[in-house]
Amino acid sequence: MRYGCTLPLDLFTPTPSETSAALIKGFGDTDALFAWLGDNLDGIELGTVRTTTDPELLLHAVSVCRTRGLTVTIHGVLAKEDADSFFAPYLPLFAAGLQDSYKITLHPLKEASDTRDMLRALLATDHPVTFTLENQRNRSAETAGWGCAPVAAMVEEIGDRRLGTCLDFGHQLSNFRKFGPQQDPIPQAFYALAGHTHIHSYYNGTTHFPLHAGETLLEEHIAALRQAGYTGILNLELHAERYYKEFAVKEALERSIAILKDGVTQLVYKEKAHATYRDRFPETLAHVADFVGKTEGSLGLIGPAGYLLHLGGKKIAIDPSACHFPGEEEKREALFHTLLDYDGVICTHFHFDHYDGALLTRLAPHLPCYVPAYMPPLPGVNRVNAGDRLTFGEVAFTFFDSPHSRGENKVEELGFLLEYDGRRHLFPVDVRTYDPAAIPVAGPVDTLISHLWLGRVQALDRVAEADYIADFSAFAGAFAPKRTILGHLCDSRRTITDMWSPLHVERVAPYLTNPTPLQFGDTITL
Repeated sequence: MRYGCTLPLDLFTPTPSETSAALIKGFGDTDALFAWLGDNLDGIELGTVRTTTDPELLLHAVSVCRTRGLTVTIHGVLAKEDADSFFAPYLPLFAAGLQDSYKITLHPLKEASDTRDMLRALLATDHPVTFTLENQRNRSAETAGWGCAPVAAMVEEIGDRRLGTCLDFGHQLSNFRKFGPQQDPIPQAFYALAGHTHIHSYYNGTTHFPLHAGETLLEEHIAALRQAGYTGILNLELHAERYYKEFAVKEALERSIAILKDGVTQLVYKEKAHATYRDRFPETLAHVADFVGKTEGSLGLIGPAGYLLHLGGKKIAIDPSACHFPGEEEKREALFHTLLDYDGVICTHFHFDHYDGALLTRLAPHLPCYVPAYMPPLPGVNRVNAGDRLTFGEVAFTFFDSPHSRGENKVEELGFLLEYDGRRHLFPVDVRTYDPAAIPVAGPVDTLISHLWLGRVQALDRVAEADYIADFSAFAGAFAPKRTILGHLCDSRRTITDMWSPLHVERVAPYLTNPTPLQFGDTITL
């Protein structure tokens, strides 16, 4: 994917607007701003170009962008006028040959017939341009009829390969939130025809806010665009005049670009993990089971948060679950047959990614299964409390109450200290309150098995994560582990805003002792 943002033309004048001046000042000067843009983006959309726009200003703006290696797209204005008038501001630009062609995004006119006629007139020229038609908000009589489906229908009707759609994430979300999903459904054809995007958040009923404020439907739209083979730019279209009194203009741009890029990275991790769970679960499970079964002192991951352990000649499964995976019953069947020769199963708490009641019920007649005493009883399944010590041969589990949740939304959970042959392995399980005093185990420990979490639905926001990184790192360090295992990564059942991945491991790793990330299919020796 390529990335870009929209800049107003006034930024390139001697008298920029208040918000453009704030952006320039935030970076120091114009050169510093464009150095940052050139280092972090692939393209710039310039807007808005009208028939009254100074051709020399447009040429200058494009020249500045091209000097930094940035591809230029343009936000134009469709009006009931002849093609020559429309293209007048562009002619010096075309003559300069700074770029092979220019993609121009347009809003439709009120009447479909006027929109059709003007687009055909523009496409009848031989200028080096392509066009995209943008979906609109249902905010007035001018725009009410131009949701995603009508825009796609118009592009299909005209049938020119130089005309595509521009998906405005915020416009579609505004219609969705104000009028319901039936107001502006997105046909697959719209994604397939997409040649450009406008990305911004919907915040308190207003569009074009930075991505760390409000909501965006980033995952849904980018996933659909990727599936449709989109090759255009993911373009951030912020209107600083709407938010500059609430959010610093420079920070809003930097933070939004980081969120956009991290969103794509997260989506790639999620798609890869989902494909593994969907298509390669049996062979991945078999690989882990084979390694763990043959290797004393080993640990393997059989899901985002489920483990197989071989220690002291005993094989124990921790939190095996097939819940909510694609093909859930087939995966549960594979887990059942894998665990039949195990010495025991331990469940730590009542969340679907750790607890599979159907699996435990099937396994209970064949091997000892244990759940926390506060959970609903299951036939044949044993119950344990905080303070209990459970042994499998010489392998000992000592359970304690672990602080899963923050605030009043308490989730009861049992963590444990695993001991064998003089070595201590601490597993707090899912911890959200990073208070080492809440864990009744003193360091040092040989291994800390920790589930990474940096704030609820904050996985795309590096600024919001910063305090959690400090808290998580201090919590891990308090137990003086010789090694820190990081689990609960790439759970494809979660949204990209609430899924932790190697992206986040990179951020915490510098503060941890011997960090070792584990994903589904990975195996290690303790």
